[in-house]
Amino acid sequence: MTKLLLISDSHRDKQTLSKILKNEPNFDRVIFLGDGIEDVEDAFLTSSKPITSVTGNCDTDYCISSERVIKVEDINIFITHGHFYDVKLTFKNIAQATKSKGCSVAFIGHTHIQTDETVDGVRIINPGSVSYLGNYAIITIDNDKLNVELKGLKD
Repeated sequence: MTKLLLISDSHRDKQTLSKILKNEPNFDRVIFLGDGIEDVEDAFLTSSKPITSVTGNCDTDYCISSERVIKVEDINIFITHGHFYDVKLTFKNIAQATKSKGCSVAFIGHTHIQTDETVDGVRIINPGSVSYLGNYAIITIDNDKLNVELKGLKD
């Protein structure tokens, strides 16, 4: 079983990011979905936890990919900020891109809205924005089963 801390859109709100880390100390890996890579690098400077990041539309000074495919246990996951796929308007494009990469799950950011829905057979998960409501997600993967907990500090 693997437990992921899924975060996005910290937008220099390092204080809220620190609160999330104190609130959720037990995870195996961090997935950061863009717009605040520097915040995440600073927050996990002394951590031994693996971090997988992609850049967002506000991370212009970084030479990190804007999208990746990762495998966690038995699930292939497409991770991207989402701005190249018009995710504020539709999830059809991200669903199509996810399938074309051989994945059944997409982790996205950009909209700042927590989401867990299935479109055209693709499960699309957005943890929301760290910077606005202290939103994040805990993803638990056990073989081919994926459980999502959408959370927020300011609920």
